[in-house]
This record gives sequence, C-alpha cells and structure tokens, in this order.
Amino acid sequence: MKETHFHTALYTDFHNLAGLRSRTHRNPQESLREVAGQFEALFIQMMLKNATNTGLEGGSLDGDQTNFYKEMFHKQMATEIADKGGIGLADIIIKQIGRQIDESSEKL
Repeated sequence: MKETHFHTALYTDFHNLAGLRSRTHRNPQESLREVAGQFEALFIQMMLKNATNTGLEGGSLDGDQTNFYKEMFHKQMATEIADKGGIGLADIIIKQIGRQIDESSEKL
C-alpha cells in the first residue's frame, strides 16, 4: 500500500474549511486526501482523549485549566500523528471513496 502523508490543518478553522470546499469542486481526489487526513486526526484525538480520561476522573488535577491544556495536547498529538502517516484510516477512506469519485466522474 502506498504511504500517504498529509498536512492536517486544524479542522475548526473555518477559513480552511471554506478553502477546502472550493478546492473540492476543482479537484475532488486531492481534496479527498485532505479531508481523510482531517478525519483521521479527529479520530485519533478522540482516541487519545478517551485513553487519558479513563479512570482519571475526580483527581486533584481535574479542573477547567487542566482540561483545556489536555485538549490542546490531544489536538496537537493527533495532528502530528496524522501528518506523519497516521494509523491507516485515511488511506482506507481514500481508497473507498476515491473509487466512488472515479465511478461518478466516468458517468459524466
């Protein structure tokens, strides 16, 4: 399987989202790579959050500031992991949806 690297922009940046939407109309295959990378980063972030929150509730370090910094850490780690090749989820998404894009463009 071909190794794919992504540059995963922060998915909450609405300026990037608007740019992605316009790029999707011009080149759906290339924007698929970006979307798949962002989805993978979000999935990894949720995994990290669940892993670190398991069994840690009610500790002396629980608080708004600690949670804020943990969330920032999860986002940064997820982005780094996704940018360095991820866990393979983005490649699977690209393979599956890429076929559908190819099939729909052949019909036009």
